[in-house]
Amino acid sequence: MSRFLENADTIQKAHDDLRAFMSKSKLLSITGGAKDIGADILEELQKLTTAFYETLPIDGKDQLKLLAKQNSIVHAKIGLALFRRLKATANFFAQGRLSYSE
Repeated sequence: MSRFLENADTIQKAHDDLRAFMSKSKLLSITGGAKDIGADILEELQKLTTAFYETLPIDGKDQLKLLAKQNSIVHAKIGLALFRRLKATANFFAQGRLSYSE
């Protein structure tokens, strides 16, 4: 959690960039099975998703794409969902409402 909190601004910016692109490109409303997007949109999505995942201080990031069956939209959405949960958990730690057991 401390690594997440230390890099919160960088992580938030990468998240916001990815989410804004997905929203603008109408990718947030696409279901996981749909893959009919242009090559230029797919390339930008993969670039932003990679940049976002590189900021996340978690283990097993490489396996998430495999779990998404190499689907770039699903992979990006998993990252966004993971961020929301990490942010909520980090806020609990920062507020002292949650701590590691001793």
